[in-house]
Amino acid sequence: MIACLLVENLKAQLKEIQEILTEEAGRLRCEIKNNSIYVNLGVSEITDEADDFIRHLRGELKGICPDIRVGVASSRFASLAAAQNATPDAPCVVSSEETPAFMANQSVSLLPLDAELHRRLDRLGLCMLGQLANIKKADLIRQFGKQGAAMSELGKGVDPSPLTFYRPPITADTTAQHLTIWGKELSGHSERIAVTSKKIGCIDFPERMRYDDKWLYFDGIIDVWKLEDAWWTEKPQELIYFKLYTSGRELTVCHDLVRDDWKLCR
Repeated sequence: MIACLLVENLKAQLKEIQEILTEEAGRLRCEIKNNSIYVNLGVSEITDEADDFIRHLRGELKGICPDIRVGVASSRFASLAAAQNATPDAPCVVSSEETPAFMANQSVSLLPLDAELHRRLDRLGLCMLGQLANIKKADLIRQFGKQGAAMSELGKGVDPSPLTFYRPPITADTTAQHLTIWGKELSGHSERIAVTSKKIGCIDFPERMRYDDKWLYFDGIIDVWKLEDAWWTEKPQELIYFKLYTSGRELTVCHDLVRDDWKLCR
């Protein structure tokens, strides 16, 4: 589920918002775009824990953004539509099951299209997303090209585009001798960790790691490199290293493809 926090004149308050997001960066993954903050809740349907967290984040931001509106849905575009239907006092939450019907009643003006394409839709009498959803995808592609394919998916609330995650600023102690996470120091050469990943092509890219019974989300990947069998290794090995940003710091994790496990490296 994706939460959209809609803030009027976001740019004017961006510095204060970034400070709050930096404090919360160990728990959330988010994108800041235009007047919206998109947060990946990491669940397929809204849960009590996710709902509590959104209320907490909304409360933290409402002090500097009293007009903030919150929408929660199964995709970024659907969450934006939900936020447009919310009020500062009443978030709008749309389940996956409710999404098609909810999106059908939204205006095509929500679509991220240029002015000419919006004029063409208006001339064709297509003013609601439900109308687009009822047209065959192939017909929309013939009429609008690649944009037609996007219209077909977005009209149903399907938005496969990934979030471009906000990267907290690097702090002065990023290069400190020990990396501290939630008050604990990680030292030594490596430590085995639990990691959830997403396969892109033939590589499993890490998304978050389990440490001290909490999930730490990775905010961005700096570098990736691979190490295979070498003359100095006694056992077969195939390792992929990922240098990552998280909570304003840099760290490196290693995926051992032979043993299929993950390690946090020093």
